Formats: sequence, structure tokens, C-alpha cells
Amino acid sequence: MTVAEICICTAIGLFSLLSANGNPVYGGFRSAILANSSFPLQNVDSYRTFAVILPFSYSSSPARRYPVVYFLHGSYNDFSPYVAQANLILQGQFFGVFPEVLFVFPNGTVPVFPSAMWSNSALNGNMSDYVVKEMVSYIDANYRTLTDAPNRIVAGNSAGGYGAMSMALRHPEVFGVAIGLSGPWDWRVLIANITQRVMAARSAAGNGNSPVFNISDGIYTAYVYQAAAAFSPDLSKPNWLFVDYPLELNGTVVQAVQDRWQPYAITQMIADSPYKDCMRLQRFYFDDGNQDEYYFQLTWQPLNQSFAAVGGVSYTGVMFDGGHAEKIADQVSNSMVWLKGVLASSRPAYCCPVPPGGCPMPTTGTTGHGPMATSDDPPRSSAARSTVSIGSGWLIAGMLALLFFHY
Repeated sequence: MTVAEICICTAIGLFSLLSANGNPVYGGFRSAILANSSFPLQNVDSYRTFAVILPFSYSSSPARRYPVVYFLHGSYNDFSPYVAQANLILQGQFFGVFPEVLFVFPNGTVPVFPSAMWSNSALNGNMSDYVVKEMVSYIDANYRTLTDAPNRIVAGNSAGGYGAMSMALRHPEVFGVAIGLSGPWDWRVLIANITQRVMAARSAAGNGNSPVFNISDGIYTAYVYQAAAAFSPDLSKPNWLFVDYPLELNGTVVQAVQDRWQPYAITQMIADSPYKDCMRLQRFYFDDGNQDEYYFQLTWQPLNQSFAAVGGVSYTGVMFDGGHAEKIADQVSNSMVWLKGVLASSRPAYCCPVPPGGCPMPTTGTTGHGPMATSDDPPRSSAARSTVSIGSGWLIAGMLALLFFHY
């Protein structure tokens, strides 16, 4: 066979990974939580669609159960752009570079705002509870999943990255691993740095005399609105889209509103967490681009410092060369390589909340995610990492090259 013929045959074979399991699988159900918690005038649809990417061996191994990754999409999108990466995910699994996991993509879209920040809100409804309580239960009931927290991963990009870290910190009994890609980790830092962009957008849109900030002024104004809808809703302010905005019309920060936001900052959640013992059993991965257009990179170091201050937390922080969104395939690839190592590694017994005497040792030595350690697993931190180690395209290309040279 020629190299060209091998390329064609390999491509056809990899494509069949999708069709073999009918990937992606789409479904949906009506969320009682969203139906009962969202503000009626907001018109949040309680029927929630989702997509699933089954591991490539799912059909051929009917007795096998799999870890689950819940991947939360970012703003201005539903899950479609991420599901489009199904080939990348399955290729990585096929070559043994990524772990064989079941991917679930919930739908967190809402009217008016770019996203719900995957948070509980009197305005958009309890989007976090929908994922944690309803989505997880539905997937465990309908797919062959490993249902212990160390095998349940919550991941996401941008607003979804924020949501992933938030859900893991608030619900360690549900999620043992969190992956946050290009996320905002500290609201005080962001408000201080994004104000100038919001004011410039207001002026450029010709709305300098408007009695409110207009969500149509631009993406920075809209992003602040979406966070306000999540963290400072005010159902008595229809002219302000039912939120308390954190800026005065002259650009001055409203301290009372910023104070409402800060408990929802990931850095503050870590400091205030009543689950620090659980945090030391969890595993965390997060990244930001050093040229992020929304200043998220300025919150990366505070997040490293917050984890370090707790002590004994196993986390990996990556600062890569690039902006907010153009390297998402590389970011997913690198996080999956990291996750493969986590799922295969020895880890302490996991139980949350941790009882006074510590977690009981496992009776079998394993829980489906690798051998259980009988001593403390040393924390791993890579706060000094500054670039992505591999790119998805080169990863797959390298694997294909090995096949070619073998023939």
C-alpha cells in the first residue's frame, strides 16, 4: 500500500469510530428544577437537550462501565461546537492517549444573556442544580457509568470552565475531578480590569447618555450582564434586565454589588470552603491564555495561590501562549492527557464529607479508577508551567506517522 492509501484507509477507520456507536447521541428531558426556579418573565426553557459521545469500545464491551466527563459549554454557544470535536476525542481514545470516558454535553443556554454561568440564580433558574442533581442522575440511570465521585469529572470552557470549578468545589460528593479551561477565577480582579472596556464600548455605540448600560453595547458589557444575572439578580429592575450592575454609569465600581459577586469567585470559594478535606482528595486542572481578550489570565495566578494556601491540594495550572478561544482543541487534548494520568494513578480513599477518623480504606484495593493508595498522595502543582505541551493536530498526526512508518 502507498502512504496515500494508508492515509485514506486510516481516515475511514477513524471515522467509523463515530458511526459504530451512533455517535454523537442526542437526547433531552424536562427539568423540574429549572421549571420551578427560573423567573417567569425570563422564559427559560425547562426542556433541556444534551449530547453524549460514547467511548469507542462502548458497543463491543457491554459489561464495562466508564468514567464520565460532563463538559459545560461557554457563552454565546450551546454544546454544538464542542460535540464537533467528537472525532478528536475518539481518535485520542483509539490511540490510547486519552482515557476511555463517556462525554456528556448539557445545554446551559438561556434567553437574553450570553450564558447562565452554570450557576443557581433567581433569574435564570438553578442551572447548577439541574446538572448536579438531574443530569447526573439521568446519565447514571441510562448509560453504563462508574458512579463514584473519583470517576465523575466536570469540565468546561470559559463560562463553562467557571461552572466546572464551581460545581466541583460545592459538590465534592458528586465530582472528584474538575477541569476548567480559559475560565474567570476572581471577580474583583476582572471588574477592576474590564471596566475601561465596558465604558469604551458604551461610548463607541453612541449610548453615552443612556440611563442604563445596554447589553447591545458590545461583548464586554454583555459579559458583565451575564455575571450580574448569575450573582446579583434584582427582579425589581426591568430596565436593567433585572440585575444589579456592578458599575455606575460613570464607570465607578459599585462596591455593594462587587461584594455580592466575590463569594462566587473560585478563589473565594476555595478560601471559604467547608470541604477543604474533600478538596485534598479531588484533582483540579485549569488553564488560561496569556493573551486572553477578557483579562482572564490576570485571575490565573490568584487561583494558583488560593489552592496553595489550602495546602495538600493536587492541582495543575497551565498558562499557554494564546488568546481566549482559538486553541480550544489543544486545551481539550492536553487536559485529556492529564486526565488519563489521574484516572490511572494511585489515589487515597475518597469519601466526602470526610469523617473525623478519615475515609475508610477500600476493601478491594480499587474502585475502577486505578489502585487506591494507602498513604497520602503528594500534591502536584505546576503553577510555573507557561506553555501547552502538545497540540491536538500534532498529537494525532504523530500517531498516524507511527502507523505509516510501521508499514
